[in-house]
Amino acid sequence: MKTYHILTLLVIFLFTGCLKEEKMSIGALIKVNMPEGFENTSPEGIDVKLYSTTSGLTYTSKCDASGIATFNVEYGFYEAVAQHRERGENTIDIFNGRMERIVLSEGTKDGDTYTINLTHAKLQQLIIKEIYYASCKKDDGKNYGKDAYMSIYNNSDEIAYLDSLCIGTVNPVTSTSPSNFTKPDGSLWDEIPLFMMAWQFPGTGTDYPLQPGEETIIALNAINHVDIASQSVDLSKVGFAFWDPLLTGASVPAPGVEPLKMIWRNSGNAFTISLTGPAMVIFKIPTSEAISAQAYAEDPGNIQQDPVKPSATMKFLMIHKDWVIDGVECVTSASKANKRIPNNIDAGFTYIPTSYLGNSVCRKVDEVVDGRTIYMDSNNSSEDFEVVPNTLKNR
Repeated sequence: MKTYHILTLLVIFLFTGCLKEEKMSIGALIKVNMPEGFENTSPEGIDVKLYSTTSGLTYTSKCDASGIATFNVEYGFYEAVAQHRERGENTIDIFNGRMERIVLSEGTKDGDTYTINLTHAKLQQLIIKEIYYASCKKDDGKNYGKDAYMSIYNNSDEIAYLDSLCIGTVNPVTSTSPSNFTKPDGSLWDEIPLFMMAWQFPGTGTDYPLQPGEETIIALNAINHVDIASQSVDLSKVGFAFWDPLLTGASVPAPGVEPLKMIWRNSGNAFTISLTGPAMVIFKIPTSEAISAQAYAEDPGNIQQDPVKPSATMKFLMIHKDWVIDGVECVTSASKANKRIPNNIDAGFTYIPTSYLGNSVCRKVDEVVDGRTIYMDSNNSSEDFEVVPNTLKNR
């Protein structure tokens, strides 16, 4: 009898334990809707990922013919990301979608459906390949924050031209606070607010070619920083610089480095590449003989104040999201990743966990064709980028 009671208690204990284990997970369905113009494109096979902001785990599933991806996951807070690429004869169509702040808990109905509306974009020739923003330390151990740079790369097999290409950083300058430029449903405006400055490459059309597989570097301070901090980089031989003689504390570019043209500047003395996670975009403003990019930027109708906290001294140049060629959302951390760039430009984000170690965020290699490197470009920085030692250090 004693043995029987012990076995009975063990069975009850194990059974109860299983029930508790089962209650720690829940079913969830993610439904993806194709964008306008692609309603007849089948969603079957589209990859969907659930990122747990609670545990850091990632769950992956594929859509069925009705566009539904099925998950069974632990309780927690999640972000869902869907992405798909379709290669055409001369182009690549990219479909992206994202849903944030999904709560799956005991109070959630098992098998609830969450819908993601996909956006569409085409693969571009020019991409932001690398952003070095978290800097390094000086030899005395103090932080050094003046050696930032970014790289623009020709990811195609045809010549691209930098002429009239523009660069800007999206407001807010860090991702710790959400953007105030949002619609009632919480999505970002179609117009993107640029923070402090906007820059433009010189040239009238074909003056600055970039060959397939080539890059150009734009430095915050185009000098040899190794003379100041041995762990830094030599930026005295790069192609271009973010420099204006009115900027206090900026270093005059080394001989041979061409300054970009500053087409817009707010009051103050901020720089283009933030140390705390810049959201950067490259874009072209539609122009004509009557309206140049400079004229657009000087038009007061294209400048806006913060819609929630208006300030006469803090204004933003607004550009339409359709003008953006590429964008990268660098955030402060995974837990402070408020989006500033629309999902059709970048459906994810990337970040450097620890600053002042000489690291960059850089695109992963997709493939090498006839010696030419092609970098990943799914319009999702969570997938496309990785943290590496800045690529100029050992060149």
